[in-house]
Amino acid sequence: MSIARALAKVLRDNFQMHVAWVPVATSFSLGDYGVWRDGVFAPIGNISEFGVVPRIERGRDVNLEFISARSSTTQVAAGVRGPVSPTSDAEAEAQIRFGAEQSFLIKVGKLGSTRIANIAEVARRLDDTQRWSWRYKVVGELFVGEDVLLVATTERDTTVSLRGKARALAGLEGGSIGGGVSVSADRRLGLNITGGAGPVGLGLFRVRLSGAPVLDFSEDLAEPGTFVTHEGLLAEVTTEEQWETAPEDDEPAE
Repeated sequence: MSIARALAKVLRDNFQMHVAWVPVATSFSLGDYGVWRDGVFAPIGNISEFGVVPRIERGRDVNLEFISARSSTTQVAAGVRGPVSPTSDAEAEAQIRFGAEQSFLIKVGKLGSTRIANIAEVARRLDDTQRWSWRYKVVGELFVGEDVLLVATTERDTTVSLRGKARALAGLEGGSIGGGVSVSADRRLGLNITGGAGPVGLGLFRVRLSGAPVLDFSEDLAEPGTFVTHEGLLAEVTTEEQWETAPEDDEPAE
């Protein structure tokens, strides 16, 4: 399994969100549309290209902390192993040993989201253009993190060392990792993001078609998020919430 697929599984299983790959380093915007490729969402463009401007609202705040099983942490200060005072300015080190390959350490100081408030209306307006492809998925919620620490191993029995002021490392016991922390490892890392800010997770929606022409349709009696397309087909706006298994790829990886 690739690091991207492994991280996508961690976020699906534990936080019910899709990974914004590559986290922090890749720009995402609400209304980005694309396909599933190699287990992650691959953006192609933005719905603004179709003249559709969504209504935006603040979404949910999420506490995003995760450390893989089969890991152990040792603290070292002034060459002495043991608990380090969280208020100390002494140089300190936290050594985390991961027993399994593709293990993760994720700490996000603050993670909030913005979302499209009117996704059903957006879907109708995209249909009105008569140029929209229903195979596309759309970013309806965007989770942006601040002070992100994300480390991924590629081999078993990897020891990751975090070095900095003791007060900065105190976030390992709860809260965020402070600034000025450096990360190293005794084996190659698959991912190393320290102190960054940017997109971390995505909420996606799509439109599913019934495949049969609608002969009788009443908006007053219709289920929320359903409408009739310009081709006379019943459409339903749904969120991509397939958390148990990875979504099937729309396109193979390039």
